[in-house]
This record gives sequence, structure tokens and C-alpha cells, in this order.
Amino acid sequence: MHKYSILIVLLIGLKVGFSQTNNTAQIDRLVQQVQIMAIENPQEARGILSELNKLSKQINTHESITKSHIASAEFYIASNLWRQANAHIDTALTVAKKDKNIQLQVNLQILYSKLYLKSGNTALSSQVLNEANKLAVKNKNNNLITKVKLAQAENNRLNGNHIEAIKLKKQALNFALKSKNEINEAECFQSIGSSYWQTGHYNEALENYYKSLLIREKISDTLGIIQALKNIGLTYRELGHYEKGLTNLDKGLQLAIQINNLYEKTEILNIIGSLHYRFDRFDEAIKFYNQSLEIRINLKLIKSQIISHENIARALAQKSMYELALDHLSTALSLQEQIVDPIAESSTLTEMGNLNIQKGNIAEALRRYLMALKIRQQFGKDEDIAKSLTNIGLAYRQLGMYKNALKYLEQAHEIISNKGLSGNESSYILQNLGHIYQDQKQYNKSLAIYKEALSLKEKGGDKSGTAKILKNIAQAQLQMRQFNSARSSLSQALKISSRINDAREVADIYNEMGNVERQANNLTEAIKYFRYAAEKYQSLSNFEGKGLCFRKIGEIQVLMKQFNEAEQNINQSIKTGFQTGNAHLLSYGYLAKHDLYKAKGNYKLALDNYIRHIKIKDSLGSLKRNEANLEAQIDLELDQKKTEIKVMEAEVEALRQKAELDKTVIEKQRTFRNFLIAIALLLVTIAAATTFNFIQKRRHANALEEKINEIRTINDKLTQSETHLKQTVQTKDKLFSIIAHDLRSPFTALVGLSEVLANNAKNLSTEEICEYSMHINKSATGVLSLTDNLLSWSRSQTGKIKLNPNNYILKELIDNVIGVASIPANEKGIEVIHHINESINIYADYDTISTAIRNLVNNAIKFTPNGGKIIVSARQLAEYTEITISDTGVGIEPENLSKLFRVDGLTTKGTNQESGTGLGLILCKEFIEKNNGTIKVDSTPGFGTTFTIELKRKHFE
Repeated sequence: MHKYSILIVLLIGLKVGFSQTNNTAQIDRLVQQVQIMAIENPQEARGILSELNKLSKQINTHESITKSHIASAEFYIASNLWRQANAHIDTALTVAKKDKNIQLQVNLQILYSKLYLKSGNTALSSQVLNEANKLAVKNKNNNLITKVKLAQAENNRLNGNHIEAIKLKKQALNFALKSKNEINEAECFQSIGSSYWQTGHYNEALENYYKSLLIREKISDTLGIIQALKNIGLTYRELGHYEKGLTNLDKGLQLAIQINNLYEKTEILNIIGSLHYRFDRFDEAIKFYNQSLEIRINLKLIKSQIISHENIARALAQKSMYELALDHLSTALSLQEQIVDPIAESSTLTEMGNLNIQKGNIAEALRRYLMALKIRQQFGKDEDIAKSLTNIGLAYRQLGMYKNALKYLEQAHEIISNKGLSGNESSYILQNLGHIYQDQKQYNKSLAIYKEALSLKEKGGDKSGTAKILKNIAQAQLQMRQFNSARSSLSQALKISSRINDAREVADIYNEMGNVERQANNLTEAIKYFRYAAEKYQSLSNFEGKGLCFRKIGEIQVLMKQFNEAEQNINQSIKTGFQTGNAHLLSYGYLAKHDLYKAKGNYKLALDNYIRHIKIKDSLGSLKRNEANLEAQIDLELDQKKTEIKVMEAEVEALRQKAELDKTVIEKQRTFRNFLIAIALLLVTIAAATTFNFIQKRRHANALEEKINEIRTINDKLTQSETHLKQTVQTKDKLFSIIAHDLRSPFTALVGLSEVLANNAKNLSTEEICEYSMHINKSATGVLSLTDNLLSWSRSQTGKIKLNPNNYILKELIDNVIGVASIPANEKGIEVIHHINESINIYADYDTISTAIRNLVNNAIKFTPNGGKIIVSARQLAEYTEITISDTGVGIEPENLSKLFRVDGLTTKGTNQESGTGLGLILCKEFIEKNNGTIKVDSTPGFGTTFTIELKRKHFE
């Protein structure tokens, strides 16, 4: 009987253990479903959440209850219900603290940051992540530190700071490597790859995605392998490699089918559709989009269904199947009602506007854009509102109503200027505003706006976007006949696009370079660039681009009287026009042949080709007349819908004014709060006065304490004196070190080289004498620079420098500094440029501040590899003038940043083994501080260094 009892107990234990394991797996499955459905189908998610809550109460363990609260928080965050989400995280955190579960506490703080970030409180989101990081570091848990760093990186990415995001992700990778956690390593490589992908660094993205893939294959992480293959496929799509992209996506699709993961299957089918769309294979794109949509319908993934309908609509619009496309968008709009997501609804309305723009129905497009704007004003973020304002502005631009277009785009510009929105959104708005100024031939304004957009792209580290805006800048400069400036802008754009292998952009840039040289009458150079562009277009199968370049080459050759070559190239362009059905290529091709035969004196053939040109032009003119009829129809539609559009515009304006009024009300409430605080302070003062007599009685006791404090003060002064003495000793040691080594070494070289020249001048060749002379000059220059620094430093230490502050035009000072620095910069092929407005003034002592800036520029040259770039820029703010010196050099390791500006600080060799003493930066700091300013440094290893000087302004008379 006893044996049977033991057996029964064992069986019960096994059953309970199996039951607990099964329950845990079921809980995890339900949590995963809630996380997906919270975004995809809130009604379905609510039902799953109810089932999860019931099960967690039945199991009634801390783990199951906590998971239930986390899933609830995820659901409410997705539904924008911040208070309910916060309550669930609070409850889960209480349980985690009670159990002293550090891992759970950190994960919940990351969830808090997600909540705050989505609700618009970026400052609190960052603060919570900093607290999470402290907790992880305190517990020396590298896995948790990795997680927090990745979350911090995501915050920076969403705020448009891609450089800081990559820096944090690389820090996360270091901690993952320390912990030897291969899953975390793979996650970090994947995340780094995504940041590179988002900034147009596609080769670097591929490298990191492949590293992630290798790790996941090693540990047989099938879902991770699928994710890596998706990313690789997307990257090949951006690089223009259709076959490689499709091969990797097919591998991912087969794996998803093997493990029967329908969610991943529908994702990959959708991406394959986007790949075909990118390469103008619209029928194939629609086929895969429809396959993806079918699975999404079966899985009840409503949000994804909406995306599928929008994708199908875009592809159908490319085939001019507008009505069918509109049906898909109408279906998407009806699905929006089921998920009650106003922002998603506004996106679909925007897509409807885009479709109507393509269709030529501008009035309906405006109506849809205004509907989207109304929703976004009530529920959206500032960037959403700015996007809608931009769309409306672009619609008015198409109508030629530039006043209205500028009104909306300038409102968008005002939002991005005041709110500090992410770089990508802001630069997109600025680019379109620049285009409108360009349309109106306001080239100075367009150039200023383009440069503002460029600054945002450069700050965010978006190389692809930077190249595109540089091309816009060059187009504006060409219209202003600023040929050298246009060349410089296109040269920068070409370097960037070549570095990131953006073949399409490279082809377009070569074409623009040809346009510049053609207008500058450098015809041979123009032909060279058009040939480069044609070769690139050929490799991309862009035959129309290639045909355009051949025609331009032929037109130039006619001017150069190279008639045979001209005819061959123009014929090639006309042939391309026939093959692609491009009437414009044919029309201008025949016009070019007319010019060719006219130049040759063959007036009959010239007339024949001119007649052909006129026939095609007339057919295009007929299309223009149809367009004119369409414009008349649009005017009629606008008249018919004018009342509705005006009403909607009035509602939009009312909402904008209400938002402004709300700000005023908030300000009044803040003033009232401050008034209450003042009253409270008055009451505290009265209370303090009543206790004054009591304090008098305790004065005798305090007298003794004052004596003690006096002694402490004396001790503090002694400590300070000791510190000052140590610094003086360090200064003395530094001086002796420089005199003994850094000053003696170049003098030794000078003596040795001059001795060789003195003794062997008659026997040395001219080349050898030149080489020795160059070395002597280099050593002498180094000695002079070091001596100058030593004298300046010694004068600053003894207080003998007298400042003579005055108002100076900053651009003139910077021009002088760059002029001096150009010699060593040219030797290394480094480009030193500045973006300094002539209106910027500074109030400083000329000699000391120019010495400081010159040292910083020389330092940048020293630590920038051959072929790099140094940018000096400035902006004038209300309280101070900010000057930045940025380079694309080797950067400074984080642990070395604190050693700068110190006598016992850091000295390293330059990229060409240039020597240094470290005195330059010390002088910079002392001279800037003497001019009532500050200096700070920001550096990322491998990306470069930025020194920022802030000089307080003086009001100018």
C-alpha cells in the first residue's frame, strides 16, 4: 500500500509539473497573440486578453499575473490609452520589486519608456531608460545593459538622431559580446544594420545583416533567420539587385512555409510584392500583394489588410487602373472603422489624395488631404499635421496656385522650426518648399531652404538624403549661373552616392554635371559626363535616361561640328524613343537632327526632320490641349466643390486657432499656479518671521558651529592650494617635457638636415636638395608653431595677455583661418569649407579667438584621413553665437574625451603620423573662456569629431 501511495504521489507530481509547463506555454502564446492583435485588430485582442486574464487568475502565480499585466499594458499603449497602460505597468512593477526580480524591473522600465515616447513625452522616456541603465549596471547584468542600450538607440532613431543611435547600438553589441549571449549579438547586428539601412548605408547594412544571419544559423534560430533574410532582401532591393533580393526573400518564404508560420509568410509575400513594384513589374507586384492579402484576411489582421489594399492601389495606379485602385482604398477606409485608429484613417485618406493627384482630379485630392488634416489636428502629432499641410501645398502647386501652396508649406515649415521634429520629416517639407520657390524663380530663397534641409540630413547621418538635397542645391545654383558652386555641390553628392553604391543617384548626378558644363560652355567636359551618365543608366536598364544623354551628346557634337558622331548619337536617342514609346525623346530627337542637317547645309533633310518634329509636337500639343481642358474641368470641379473645400479649410483654421487658444489657456493656468506659489512663499516668510525670536536664543549655540565651519573653510582652502600646487608642478613638468623632447627633436632634425646640405650641396642632385629643403621647411614650421603655442601659453599662465574685445564679422575671420590652413589640408587632399553667413558678428578679442579656431582647424586636419572633409559653420542665437568645427576624421574614444583640455592629458599621432604636444586644445579652452565663452566636444569613433564654441553676444549699436 505504501509503494502504491508513493507511485500515486509521483504521478500526481508529474501531472502537476506537465500542467504547469503547459499553462506557461499557453500564457506565452496568448501574450504573443495580444501583442500582435493589439495593433492589428483591437476587438480580437480584447477577447484574447480576457482569456489571458482568466487563465492567469486560475494559475495565480506572480509570473502569470505579471505577464497578464504586461500584455494589458501593450494593448492599452497600442490603443493610445496611456492612463490604463500606466496602471498595469505600475502593478507589474510592484510585483517585480517585491520578488526582487531585476530583469523584470528593467523590462518594465523599457515598457514605460515606450509608453512615454508614444504619448509624446520624449524627455520622460529618456529619463526612465537612464534609470533602467543604472539598475542594470548596478547589478552588472550585461544582457540587461544590452537591452537598455538598444531601447535608448531606438529613442534616438525615432527623434532623427541616427548617429547617436548607431553609437548606442555598437555599445549594446560590446555588452552582448561580453555576456557571450549569441541571441543578443544577433539582435544587435540586426539593429545596427537597420540603422545603416535607414540612413542609406546599404553595404554596411548588408554586412551587419549577414553577421546576424550567420549567428542565427549557428544556433538554429529559424524565426531569426527569416528576419535576417527579409532584411537582406530589402537591402538588395535598395541597391538595385533584383535577383539577389528575390533569392533571399524566397529562402525566407520557404522557411516560413516549413514551420507553418503564416504571419511571417504574409510579411514576406508583401515584401516580394514591393520588390517587384520597385522594378516596375506591377503585375507581379499585384499578384504577391493579393497572396499576402488573402492570408491576412484569414488571420484577421485588419491593419495589415489595410496596408495590402493601399499597396495594391499604388500598383494599380501605375497601370492607370484608377477606379479599381480607388475601390481598394475605399475598402481600406471601411476597414479603418473596425480598428478605430484615426491616424491610420488619415493615412488612407492621404493615399486617396495621392491617387486623385495621379488621376488628375486635384479638387478631390484637396478634399481628401483636408479631411486627413482635420483628423491629424485632433489626434495626430505635429509631424503628421506638417505632412498633411505639405500634401495640400503640393496639390495647390500642381494647380499653379502658388500663394495657397506657400501658405500651407510655410505653416508646415513653422511647425518643424518650433517643434524640432525629426530630420527626415523636416527635410522632406523643406525640400518641397524649396521646389515651390524654384518654380517661382526665387532662387535665393530656394537655395536657403535647401541648405536648411541639407543641415538636417547631415545632422541625422542620412547619406542618401544628403546626396539628393545637394543635387537640388546644385540645380538652384545652376539657375543662378553659379557654376563653381554647382560643381562643388554635385561633387559632394557624387562622393556620397558612390560611397553608398546608389547607382541611380550616381547616374542622375552625372547627368546634372553634364548640364552644368554645357551651360558653362565646357562642351568636351559636358560630353564626358553625359557618357558616364549613359553608361550608368544602361546598367540600370533605364533606357530613356540613356537615350536622353545620347541626344544631349549629339546636340553638343553638332555645335562642335563633329557631324558623323552627332548623327550616330541622335539616331540612337530616336531609336530608344521608338522602343520605349517616349514621344518627347522622338520629338526632341528629330529637332536635334534638324539642327544637325541645317548645320551641314542639307536643308531638305533638315526640313524633313523638322516636319517630323512638328507632327509629334502637335500630338503632344493635343495632349496639352486635353490637359487644358482637364484644367478647365478642374476649375469647374473646384467651383462645384469650392464651398465644401472652403468650409473644410475654415474648420482646419478653426482647429489651428483652437490649438493656439489652448496654449494661451495653459499659459494662464501656469501664471495662476505661479501666483499660488508666490502666496505660499509669502506664508512661509511670515512663518519664518514668527520663529525669528526662537532662532535668536540659539545664536550662542551656533557661534560654536561657526568656528567649526571656519576651520573647515581653512582646510578647504589648504586643499585647494594643494591642488593648485599639483597643477603647477604638472605644468612645469609639461614645459620641461616639451622643451626636452618636442622642441629638441625638430631642432635636431634641422641641424642634421642643414649639415647635410652644407657639407654635400655640390654633390647632391636638384631633386635631393628640394627634398632636404622641404624637410627643413617642415621642421622649421613645426618649431615655429610649437614656439608660438608655448609663448601664448606662458603669457596666459602669467596673466600677461591683454584682451581687446570688439565687434568682428565672423566670415572674414574664418576666411583668414581657412586660408592659412589650406596648405596642410591640400597636402592631405582634405576639403575645408564653411557655411558662414556674412551677417554673423562676434564680440571677442581677434588674436586669441582666431588662435583658438586656427588650432581647432589644424587639429581637425591632423586627425582627418586623406580625402576627408572639414566643415566650419555658425549660427547666431538670441544669447550667444555658436561656431562648430566638424571633421570626418578618426574620432575620439569615449574614455579619452575626459582627458582633453588637460595639461596631463592626451597626445596622439595624426593620421599621417603628425606629432603634437596637446598644448593646442589647452590654449583653445583658455582663450575661449577668456572671451567669456565655452567649448565642448562631441565625437564618435570612425565618424569624426565636432568642437562647438559658444560666445556670448553683445548688443550691437
